[in-house]
Order: sequence, then C-alpha cells, then structure tokens
Amino acid sequence: MVLAINVLFAGCKKDEESTDTRAQFVGSYNSTLTIKVPALMWDESFTHVYSFAKSAEAGKLTVTDDTGGVMTATVSGNGYTYDKHTVSQTTGGVTTTIEVTGTGSISGTTITESGAYNVLYAGTTYPGTWSCVHIKK
Repeated sequence: MVLAINVLFAGCKKDEESTDTRAQFVGSYNSTLTIKVPALMWDESFTHVYSFAKSAEAGKLTVTDDTGGVMTATVSGNGYTYDKHTVSQTTGGVTTTIEVTGTGSISGTTITESGAYNVLYAGTTYPGTWSCVHIKK
C-alpha cells in the first residue's frame, strides 16, 4: 500500500513538472527592440540585453532588461502574454504615461515579441507598437 502511494505521488509530481514550460525561455538574450508611435514621429530601435527567469509565481516569467526595466508574463506552451506594464513620469507639471502590452513566442533560441505601446500625454493617447527579437547568448 505504501509503495502504491509513493508511486502515485511520484507520478503526479512528474506530470506537474512536465507542464511547466517556462524553462525553455530562461536565459540571457541579445535583443533588438523597435518602438513606433507614428503621431509622435517616433520610430526607433534599441539594443539591450534581456534576462528571462522563472517567477516565484507559478506559470509566470520575469523579464528584465539591462536598464532595470522589469515586466512579468504568463506562459502558455511556447508562448506568453505580458501583464500590462505602466510607467509614468511628470515633467514641468505634465505627466506622460506609457502603457505596454504584448505577446511573445520562442522557436529554438530566438524569441519574437510584439504588442501595443501607447503614450498618454497631456490628455491625449498616441497609439503605437513595439516589437523585439531576442537571440539567446
């Protein structure tokens, strides 16, 4: 009876581990980020190093760039969806807020992402997009 219970629990643990697909993303990546906000005539690319790590929260990734920016994402299979990320800054009494959402997927050692990059400035929203390609180091 004890042996049967141990086998049952060992089998369940193995199934739980095999469904955690976050490990495929974990690592350090050389990345190119492109942001486009047409109404602000903003079309720019940046190179950064990004780190992908398993979050303490089940099913989540923590994505950090070399400037200290941190986002979280929910993983499903070989893809993920970012949690909405908002950053605000006030200069001269005017607040600028940037809202970022998006998705990503992995193929081999390359992660491809894209999403919305909306700039809220002086009561007006300027819609934009972003895309990023990460190549594992």
